[in-house]
Amino acid sequence: MIQKLLIKNYAIIEELEINFSSGLTIITGETGAGKSILLGALGLIMGNRADTKSLYDHEKKCIIEAYFQVKKYKVKTFFAKNEIDYDDELIIRRELTPSGKSRAFINDTPVNLKMLQQLSGSLIDLHQQFDTLDIHNVSFQLRMIDALAGNNDLLEKYQSAFQQYTSGKRNLTKLLEKSRLADNESDFLKFQLQEFKEGELIEGELERMETEITKLSNAEDIKRTLGGAFQSISESESSVISNLEEIGMALSSLRKVYPELDKIMERFDGAVLEIQDVASEFERIADETEHDGERIMEIQNRLDLIYKLQNKHHVKTVNELLSIQTDLQSKVGAFADLSIEIEKTEKDIEKFEQNSLEIIYSLPKNSFTLISDGKKNIYATKEWKVSNDNITQISNAELQRISNLKSPNKVLAVVQFKIHKIIKHDGITLVLDDINDPGNLGTIIRMCDWFGVKQIICSKNTVDIFNPKVVQSAMGSAFRVQVNYTDLENYLSEIKTPIYGAFMDGKNLKEVKLPKSAHLVLGNEANGISAEINKLITDKVAIKNIGKSAESLNVAVATSILLHVFCD
Repeated sequence: MIQKLLIKNYAIIEELEINFSSGLTIITGETGAGKSILLGALGLIMGNRADTKSLYDHEKKCIIEAYFQVKKYKVKTFFAKNEIDYDDELIIRRELTPSGKSRAFINDTPVNLKMLQQLSGSLIDLHQQFDTLDIHNVSFQLRMIDALAGNNDLLEKYQSAFQQYTSGKRNLTKLLEKSRLADNESDFLKFQLQEFKEGELIEGELERMETEITKLSNAEDIKRTLGGAFQSISESESSVISNLEEIGMALSSLRKVYPELDKIMERFDGAVLEIQDVASEFERIADETEHDGERIMEIQNRLDLIYKLQNKHHVKTVNELLSIQTDLQSKVGAFADLSIEIEKTEKDIEKFEQNSLEIIYSLPKNSFTLISDGKKNIYATKEWKVSNDNITQISNAELQRISNLKSPNKVLAVVQFKIHKIIKHDGITLVLDDINDPGNLGTIIRMCDWFGVKQIICSKNTVDIFNPKVVQSAMGSAFRVQVNYTDLENYLSEIKTPIYGAFMDGKNLKEVKLPKSAHLVLGNEANGISAEINKLITDKVAIKNIGKSAESLNVAVATSILLHVFCD
């Protein structure tokens, strides 16, 4: 309900505030008093286009604000769909600047005129001349029927479920497009990452290997030089150690006459020991150093790999390469997460779709109940000679209008249609993979009814059982044969009974020993059974082509032949 209307700088109004009571408000006045101006202001709130000519002061901004109490209105779905904060107190604002720029706001959230029109249409109902023509509008008719049937709560639930479904579909489209664009990049990134994994890079290894290969490449020089140094210091007749020992003995004799030499001799003795240690290290290194061609080749190959990666990625250190590897792992992981998100979104969409369908199925059920309560759910012409309290007599013209048939046959019944769940039972279950022709599906349902097949499992792309042509062709069998729609690949992968598929190149049906319980799969005439379902088929059967001239059988005809054999 509108509570207040605030108008600033519009037409002849400088500023005006109108408060509306919870009851009836009447605005009256002489011609030219401004009644139409108020309607014009409400029109701006409803999303009508604005004109700078309507400004009172052409140097100031025009503002129209309407305050609503919407607690009892069914508008939460609109707010959720358009990601606008909902509150029982709603404010719609239009602004028009002197430059001609127009802006619209819902609860201070900027919106376009289309959104404003959608919302205000649920809040404000302006009745003008010729408004009665709306009765010919299909949308208006449906709203009236739903109002009379009390379907508002169901419609709100459906709108919410459908919004989730459409939002999921949009999100899935974006994810699939993102996945498509990422495929090539993903392959390239995986290739790069594989190079890093094969390299098994270790922090600091480049410096260590460069040092090692330098030593190995100069092993002979190292061994010869250090070995010679050891000999000169310790092993030769005139070695440094020998000469120092002689000097030490000579100096020791002076200690008695020159006591100050004691401290110097301690230093001398220490120096001799240090030189001996150095000579020992020279000897150890010389002994350990060997020219190893295989090791040199191994290190060189490893260095070549690292240098190649460095040049390829324009870096100078192994640490930088390791950083790039971590980044590649993160990106490849994101692609894997994308696949998981796509799978989750697909499951969510399936759930939202099922929720929507269940609500849809309950809508006609609710309407039929209203009809049944009146005990008048059969409509017949006077030629239909049956006496029953549930019959409403109508004319041929009336029957023509309410029937989808070109030549309706005297009587029409409105019945309730149950929502079935897939059942597990002994016997033959028919599986239909993308049957598109409604006439074929209706005939197939009749065949199943004839041969006692209780259940048909359809792919999601199979024509809807509520298609008028399906209902007509089924001739009432649709109310005796259970028809379900599901993901065939998931369904068939979990069942235990044999799965027979009808193929052109299958085994002759007459030569196959058929079980009492099985699933029989038929595909559409153009493409046959899909590749995904084909993988799950345990036995391929065929109807023998005796004439050899016909390319294929109509799927409904094929079904009747197959069921005749399977159900015999």
